[in-house]
Amino acid sequence: MLGAGIAMDSRFQLLNFSNAQRVRVGPALNGSFLNGTVWPGRQFQRSCVYSSFFFEGLRDERRNHLRRAHGEKNVSGETDDIEHLWKKYFAGPFQWWDNTANKKNDRVPDYKHKVTGEALWIVDPSTPQWAKAIYMKAMLMKVTQSGRVRLVSSEPRVFQGSSQFARKKVFIPNSKHGKSYSQLTSTSEWRQTTPVNDAGLKHLQNATTLREAIAILQSHVQHRIPIDSYMYVDVLQRCLKQKDLESAKQLHDCIIKSRMEQNLFVANKIMRVYNRCGRLQDARKVFDKLEKKNVVTWTTMIGGYAEYDRTKDAIKIYNQMRQEGGKPDKITYLSIMKACVSPPALKWGKEIHTHIRDSGFQSDVHVGNALTNMYTKSGSIDDARMIFEEMVERDVISWNVMIGGLAQHGRGQEAFDLFLEMQRDGFVPDATTYISILNANASTGALDWIKEVHEYCGKSGLDLDVRVGSALVHMYAKSGSIDDARLVFNRMIERNVITWNAMIGGLARHGYGHECFALFLQMQREGFVHDEVTYLSILSGTSATAGDLKWVKKVHSQAVKAQLDGDIRVGTAFVHMLVNIGSIDDAKLIFDGIKHRDIITWNVMIGGLAQHRRGHEAYSLFSLMQREGFVPNVGTYISILNTCASSGALEWLKEVHKHVVKMGLDSNISVENALIHMYAKSGSIDDARLIFEGMAERDVASWNGMIGGLAQDGHEAFSLFLQRQREGVVPNPLTYVSIPSASAGIESGGS
Repeated sequence: MLGAGIAMDSRFQLLNFSNAQRVRVGPALNGSFLNGTVWPGRQFQRSCVYSSFFFEGLRDERRNHLRRAHGEKNVSGETDDIEHLWKKYFAGPFQWWDNTANKKNDRVPDYKHKVTGEALWIVDPSTPQWAKAIYMKAMLMKVTQSGRVRLVSSEPRVFQGSSQFARKKVFIPNSKHGKSYSQLTSTSEWRQTTPVNDAGLKHLQNATTLREAIAILQSHVQHRIPIDSYMYVDVLQRCLKQKDLESAKQLHDCIIKSRMEQNLFVANKIMRVYNRCGRLQDARKVFDKLEKKNVVTWTTMIGGYAEYDRTKDAIKIYNQMRQEGGKPDKITYLSIMKACVSPPALKWGKEIHTHIRDSGFQSDVHVGNALTNMYTKSGSIDDARMIFEEMVERDVISWNVMIGGLAQHGRGQEAFDLFLEMQRDGFVPDATTYISILNANASTGALDWIKEVHEYCGKSGLDLDVRVGSALVHMYAKSGSIDDARLVFNRMIERNVITWNAMIGGLARHGYGHECFALFLQMQREGFVHDEVTYLSILSGTSATAGDLKWVKKVHSQAVKAQLDGDIRVGTAFVHMLVNIGSIDDAKLIFDGIKHRDIITWNVMIGGLAQHRRGHEAYSLFSLMQREGFVPNVGTYISILNTCASSGALEWLKEVHKHVVKMGLDSNISVENALIHMYAKSGSIDDARLIFEGMAERDVASWNGMIGGLAQDGHEAFSLFLQRQREGVVPNPLTYVSIPSASAGIESGGS
């Protein structure tokens, strides 16, 4: 920094201030001062001349010290070397340590090169006048509270005769540390990504909000102050954490204007931000415009598509990468395998597995875990087990993935055996291990090993973990032991919404409607807020009776208060529950109040009307559904064809049959069975027989429906029963229900 008492014979350029206010410059940092005053309001023809600043001469001792610091050269002999160093500094200030802010001893250089250790002092007899002039002009900018004062001057005489450098207009950002720079950079550096200075990055880091940081960069771009990639990436990281799409777009605009869009460091980061915000199309635009791509670029785009289940797009980018000579790394494989975790993607997953094996990455434990998970989620549990067994190295995650995969595929006993093997191999199960194994599908005999797992939980102290406890409640309820589920629930010290939902849902599924409602109210009293899953859990009872209507209506009033009654899933669950209870009018009322319906909502309401002998209303709703743009599916036709026979039913039944043919569903065995059943109940046995005889394939339900329809004609029904046996169709209990009626028909006919 400028030291007190140091003379500088520099006459400064004309200064132009658009502000009519008085601007005072000084004092400078570290005790030095530039005490000048400018009165732009006076009529000086847009300009005012700064008088020269004079400082007292250095004492001999200080002058000698500075000479020694520069290598014992005299002032005149060191001029060329010092001028070269100043050119080196202005060409790349980021390569120099800046000690001006915290300097307390004049022996410490103002700037010191980070690599070579070369030192520079602003106040030194050998410092070139042009370097002092540039530095002084930077210091003559006073930052005001409302913004910044812009220094506009004629071009200083810098590096005369050299076209290597391009002078940029100086704009000093507001910095609480008072750092100011006058930047010179080569024209190629402006187009490329070159770190400019540490001060700019520190200034951005001091910005308290993302908006302030964006404003700083926008100002730099406006005044053509170079911005390095680190500054952009620093602000982009903030956008990433906050998922701020608007700020990211503003920053992207700055990147384009400063010609940094081809910098991979910056481009990869903006792609990550767009991916995080769900703007894959914007990330893809950045990706497609890049002239060169590195492995991070490819992996970022692949990972974005994988995150949002865009499997085909992820595979396409992966294949393009390999075609263009790109070499996937470990992260690339982890990303692309994440896109292949579904049965339709298994073929691609196996192909990628081959590439991994060829590239030698399969021995990596993380890649092995990802492969196991991919095969598990794709439904190929045997392939997953093979990968697991071949792994040279395993960690706890490896065991958890395999145990969870076996559990999810209904192989709970195998999962438990692996759980025991894991411990024999010296691995300690963690909370995720227990959650994985307790995610199994309930099956015969599952309760025995579930209780053993519960004992292990108790020994390890993990039964107190709220996640493990919730999983135990859920598993006991699924396995039919609602008492054990309630016991675990009551012993839990800490519960969360998931715990309450698991217990409420378990009670509801086992027909304990009033108990689950009492728990629903207790949950509310203890300060927990019901969510969508809570309502879906309490409404999941399959044995609802008319006695449940009272509490179901109370639950509905709570859903209305929570503004969840308009939710499609919750609304549909209420309609279904009221239909099961028999309160069809209440169900219709809730149905009419659902603003946004899906095909399931329509099917539930149509089926409810059909079951309650309101076939004409069901058909009217069926017609309204199509007018509102919904296309009936198999479930729709089965719902409406499940109605009880009534006067005039045959007329609309034939209309439904026409729709079935039009939709090409007349060959669907489930729809054909429903039509046979409905025609037979409506008394049109000929239509039923026509459909039956035209079926390309029949099942037990087809024969039962036709035999039941012919029950009044004992001879024909019994003949059909014998034909069924000849064709090798095994009767089921429903078949024999119709036989007594057929026999009665034969006896009444005197045969």
